[in-house]
Amino acid sequence: MRRYSLFPAVSIAIMLLTGAITMLTGCSSGGKDDIVLATVGDSTITYALVHEAYTQNNRNANLPPDAEYERKKLILDNMIEIQMMANAAEEAGLAEDSAFAERLEIEKRNAAAAIMHEDRIDSKRFYSEEEIPVLLEDAKNEIDLTVLQVYHPADSAENAYRRLMNGATVDELIDEYSYFGQLKNNRGAMGFRPVTFYTSAMRKVVDTLSIGEFSKPFYANDSYWIVKVNARKELKKSEDSPNYDEIVANAQDSRFADLMDDMYEDIFEQYPVQIDTGMIKTYEKRINMLGKAKGHYLDFEMEYFTDEEFADTIAAYEGGALTFREFIEGFKWVPPPNFPKEGDMDSYKRFIQKCLLRELPGFEAVRQGYDEDPRYDVLWRLNYMKLMADRAIARIAFEGIEVTDEEVRTEYDENNDKYYELGSADVDEIFVQSEETAKEVLRKLKAGASFSRMVQEYSQRTYSKQRGGNIGEVNLRRMPYYYNAVKENGIGKYLGPIPVMNAGFGIIKARSYKKAKPKPFDMVERDIKRQLLDSKRRAARDSFMVELEEKYVVDKDYKKLQELVGFNPQP
Repeated sequence: MRRYSLFPAVSIAIMLLTGAITMLTGCSSGGKDDIVLATVGDSTITYALVHEAYTQNNRNANLPPDAEYERKKLILDNMIEIQMMANAAEEAGLAEDSAFAERLEIEKRNAAAAIMHEDRIDSKRFYSEEEIPVLLEDAKNEIDLTVLQVYHPADSAENAYRRLMNGATVDELIDEYSYFGQLKNNRGAMGFRPVTFYTSAMRKVVDTLSIGEFSKPFYANDSYWIVKVNARKELKKSEDSPNYDEIVANAQDSRFADLMDDMYEDIFEQYPVQIDTGMIKTYEKRINMLGKAKGHYLDFEMEYFTDEEFADTIAAYEGGALTFREFIEGFKWVPPPNFPKEGDMDSYKRFIQKCLLRELPGFEAVRQGYDEDPRYDVLWRLNYMKLMADRAIARIAFEGIEVTDEEVRTEYDENNDKYYELGSADVDEIFVQSEETAKEVLRKLKAGASFSRMVQEYSQRTYSKQRGGNIGEVNLRRMPYYYNAVKENGIGKYLGPIPVMNAGFGIIKARSYKKAKPKPFDMVERDIKRQLLDSKRRAARDSFMVELEEKYVVDKDYKKLQELVGFNPQP
């Protein structure tokens, strides 16, 4: 059975955590933590920093000592460069401007939230040995579901349900409403799966359904869902079942989604929002007045509202507030199923809560004291170094770098051959395995045989055979062997046998041919400017690093790292 995780993939909570918070996989490494592996000027890099960066990459799990040492050595070298840049940024006072200082405060809270996430989610998502037998017993119960995911606002979900009740099929609706490739490929048919595959929110609804009954639309895991139970059955399973690993993995994915939802519900309870209903009415009145549809990705423009309105508070909570501008901007990144429904304050509350997910986890983590956790010092130091290094690159190394219009034009004029539209040919083919067969086909064609008949009799490439031999457009990237043959010999002729990547031989005839030609300047101007800017910045960064290497005294101890890792290279 093909494994895929249905519900965690769309969770906005997961999206935010992976986008804004560094996941912890192991900050502590015993008494090794404080051992200094390198000094950069007056700054030190400890083993704890290197180990934390190492554990953030899942590919580094369970490596042998020699491989672990090589990875950590690379991390140490990279960290030395980052520390040099961070030192330069601090000395230049780049952490002192108010906007960046505010960003640092946000990132501090995010670091605390990452540790809270580790304790509440990552440390609890996996099933223990004691829990596995209970899980497998539960997994004996399998259900066959048909699932319509409605990755759109509530109005769309209700409309989809009405259409189902009026005779439409899930297969007819799935392309219009669903988001996941797997669901679309399966046309909503899940087949028999253990109940442990599904999140608790899904199971709660499914348990109330009779066989053949569609559920009403329900919200769960950042989508609306309409499900039908086709059948239920009970199986005998054990740890020896070939699906054992899949059962456990899918159940852990569902537990992860449940834990995420539980944590965020707890946070929302801790920070109840007070919504300004007057602002909601202003928003709805303005959109209705302009005739703009609600429930789409951002079907209105920012200029529909004044600067004063943007600055107003639409919702407040203990310790902070959401401005109207932040509310409007939420439509760009909060998933559509969370969009508010006109006149429904509960839906506005949910949307506003989702908008606040960029702030509330950090505030809650600090409230719980995670910024005083020993793990926090290591994680924040690592994140701070990276933030300051990026600041140094942007504000020091790249200062004053620009690309002029004259430089762009000169690059285009002097390197015209780099900016070409590829030539192409529209080709019909007869593809065969052996050169002897290809020669035989070519002889028959030249003797007057029908090309289309030869395609049906001989060609062994299914998709071109179904199109009468037409392979479509070829060029220097797609089937260059065909393109070059047409370029050299012209159209309307039978060409071959042409070797096809050690897979066989082709006999072709081109319907048309277009020569390569220079792209118009206005088509490539932006790309050239970006390439020139990237080139200048790479050179500037390299020059900047040379300056820093001359400025800061660096002392690193690879031997100590070998000892800490337990790697003893042979002399």
